[in-house]
Amino acid sequence: MDPLGRYLLAKNPQADSAWVIAIGSDHVVGEVQTKWTADLPAVAPDGALALLGAKDVYLADGETLKITKTIAGGAKDFWYFFAWDGFRPRAQGVDQPVSFGDSTAVSSTTSSTPAQPANDSSAAIPDTAPPPAAAPVSAGYIVSFAAVLDQARAAQTAAQITVNGATARVQPAVHGATTVYRVVLGPFATRDEADRVGKSSGRQYWIYEAGP
Repeated sequence: MDPLGRYLLAKNPQADSAWVIAIGSDHVVGEVQTKWTADLPAVAPDGALALLGAKDVYLADGETLKITKTIAGGAKDFWYFFAWDGFRPRAQGVDQPVSFGDSTAVSSTTSSTPAQPANDSSAAIPDTAPPPAAAPVSAGYIVSFAAVLDQARAAQTAAQITVNGATARVQPAVHGATTVYRVVLGPFATRDEADRVGKSSGRQYWIYEAGP
């Protein structure tokens, strides 16, 4: 099943193929040729279908089932799809150059105070090191139970999910020209906490990091 709830791939027991079922519209899109392994076939984050051939991997459009790209020799690799949301912001202190005092400068002013020996451990050393970099602050973790194209259906599903007194909510997300309605709980401070909530719901769930 697609982690975002768009498609369900059902294995044909009599052939190396799969039936593609669109969950949001509740209809069978069609049948595609693919071998079955632990990692393929699968649905990529952009909705493309990753299909396994004898030696190559093929990417097909989820609605038309047309092959859009061929990865030559991809069958020998292990495939794992994930969504990447870019680099985290860097703390300003990370890019500040380290500054050291001018150790060659000699004062021309005489002083009556005797100079301290070079090995005097009480000599003051200026602190010129930059401040420590601030660790990126996570926005938390979201527990997702479903992603459908029908808002009313999403609301009905959300009303049936309550964990620790909190009822799931519907979170719309726009993908191109399509709006997907996610049924979610959270965010939660840690992934472990989100995982506990997902297990307590008694339903199938996915966890993803909340946006900033």
